[in-house]
Amino acid sequence: MRNLIAHYNGNLFKDKTKPLKDQKHYDLFSADKRLRIVKNGQIFIDDSDYIISFIQNSEKFLNQIIKDIKK
Repeated sequence: MRNLIAHYNGNLFKDKTKPLKDQKHYDLFSADKRLRIVKNGQIFIDDSDYIISFIQNSEKFLNQIIKDIKK
């Protein structure tokens, strides 16, 4: 998912000659119920608990790095 966001702006369309459902990884992303794919191929995280969890885990990770650097 990181590469999709970083390199394709969160959009599944990589091959403009194919319809959305035939794009690479469409099945993978559409199977994840936390995500929503719109007609233009854009993927959105559609689960606030997932976003909150991601933020909390990121904060813990960064705090651990800061703690380790201070040692």
